[in-house]
Amino acid sequence: MSLKRGLAIVVAPLFAYCALLQLNDPDPVRWVVIYGGAAVVTGWTIFRPLHFACYVIVGFVSLVMFLVLLPSVIRGAVFEGVEIERELLGMLMVTVLMAVFGVGHRKASTDSTD
Repeated sequence: MSLKRGLAIVVAPLFAYCALLQLNDPDPVRWVVIYGGAAVVTGWTIFRPLHFACYVIVGFVSLVMFLVLLPSVIRGAVFEGVEIERELLGMLMVTVLMAVFGVGHRKASTDSTD
């Protein structure tokens, strides 16, 4: 088993669980879409790597959400306890993992064409 596949086996259920937890959030749609998309992409990666663009799309959306939330955290805005900080870290986690899967996929596809 490859390291990327093992990581996907661990991360896909965690993203699905994060999406499920967001159903209780006051604004669940965007979070369920992001975490759900990450769960689908990583879940599919367990069986077969997806096109590089799939990782880029999910990673880009989570990066945009990270950048939208970042100013609130920097200013020290507290709306509902530590919710924004948790959302920020969640988006960072999705962004980094999509980059890991995407870069790994990109490297594997370029290595196989040589």
